[in-house]
Amino acid sequence: MNRLICAAVPCDVSRVAAKLFVLSLSGVLLPGCGGGTDLSTPGNPRVNATGKVDIDGTPIVAGTVSFMQTTTGNVAICDITNGVYKSKSGEGPNPGQNLVMVQGKESADGNPMWSKPWSKTIAVGEGDFTEDFSVKSTEVKPFDPKSVPIDD
Repeated sequence: MNRLICAAVPCDVSRVAAKLFVLSLSGVLLPGCGGGTDLSTPGNPRVNATGKVDIDGTPIVAGTVSFMQTTTGNVAICDITNGVYKSKSGEGPNPGQNLVMVQGKESADGNPMWSKPWSKTIAVGEGDFTEDFSVKSTEVKPFDPKSVPIDD
């Protein structure tokens, strides 16, 4: 499986990000915050998550903020709406180290703003999680629709 992931994803993407990328392509992840691999089970609590998301100080109109707990691999995905993300109660990230990935979109049904998610590793505590994420345009490569292969 690791060879499949490495062949499908550029080498500069971490293994954790590659696994999330493959899972998202397979349709395992559902829209909304939550939709991950385990919803609030004993031993794997989830916390509420909320915050703002911008690029160069301008709110991101649409997209997702994904949390992947680095030990368990459990995932929570929050939709971005008008620069704000918020989990449904009990469907946010697991406490501990999480890889956070932000993918902005031009509109709710539009193209991604950049070619691969912006990411950062953060610590999520036992209580409600609130953090704003500011993406700098110098940290991401703009999305090029011509780079997406189209089947004839």
